[in-house]
Amino acid sequence: HPVDSVPQWQHILKNQSGRQSLHLSSKLVTGKQPLSAWVGPNYPNCSTVKSIDEHNGPLPAPDDVKIFGESMPLADTPEEVDRQTWTVDCGAGCLVNVQEDPTEHTNLAADPKYKDLMTKMQGALKELNKDLFNPDRGLDRVAACDVAIEQDRTFGPFVAADDFYSPAPPKSFAQQFDDKILSATLHTLNGEKVKEGFVSALKKLGTKAFQHMNTDKCLVPSREAVVSQFEQFTV
Repeated sequence: HPVDSVPQWQHILKNQSGRQSLHLSSKLVTGKQPLSAWVGPNYPNCSTVKSIDEHNGPLPAPDDVKIFGESMPLADTPEEVDRQTWTVDCGAGCLVNVQEDPTEHTNLAADPKYKDLMTKMQGALKELNKDLFNPDRGLDRVAACDVAIEQDRTFGPFVAADDFYSPAPPKSFAQQFDDKILSATLHTLNGEKVKEGFVSALKKLGTKAFQHMNTDKCLVPSREAVVSQFEQFTV
């Protein structure tokens, strides 16, 4: 299998690493990084529920919440989105020594001792990104949903895929009726005028929904409740 889109067969034959440019002890991260936080071994837990309910995050990463391919605003301002998604902006680079600091608590980017290494890794990253394969993957298409509905709600190939699928099991009248309702709804919502208005409305409602959603319920009793219960049976 390729590593970083680079064929590995020659490296396997020569018993060498396929990542010749990798600096094994250091890690460089650039730009905004959502969900950049250190959590405990039992995360998520009751403190997570409390944190979200008090609007301190974590909300999902912005690129993970989309409607018809468009990102949904999770909070009223970009700054508030960053705060509630625990986003750290590394800008030109955050640098960590993953051997000496495996949990990545210390950013060495501003340390003069690492200036040359920082410059070297930034240059290497720039060169590697020149050949970055990032094709235009097109837009969401309702045709994919049509094929998925035919295949018992399973997403898969939908372009020139007539011979790809084995025959689906027969569907009951109720299943066929549900399929037709779902297909008609999706086609209606994907009409340009309806879609534009629908997405616009969801963007306005979505922000409020995220800020007032009931994320979960903590089933573990509070410390005070546990102490009170214990004292009831203490002589």
